[in-house]
Amino acid sequence: MVVISSSKTTGGEKLAWLLALVFISWFAWIFYALLAPIKQNTANT
Repeated sequence: MVVISSSKTTGGEKLAWLLALVFISWFAWIFYALLAPIKQNTANT
C-alpha cells in the first residue's frame, strides 16, 4: 500500500514492486504449504 501511494515511484517502478510483492508472497505460501506438514510430522514422532 505504501508503494502504491508513494509519489517518488514511477508507474513502471510501482508495477515492478507489486509484481515482486506478489511473487514473494506466493513463494512464501508455497514454502509454508510444503514445510508446515514436515514440521508437524517431525513434532509427532
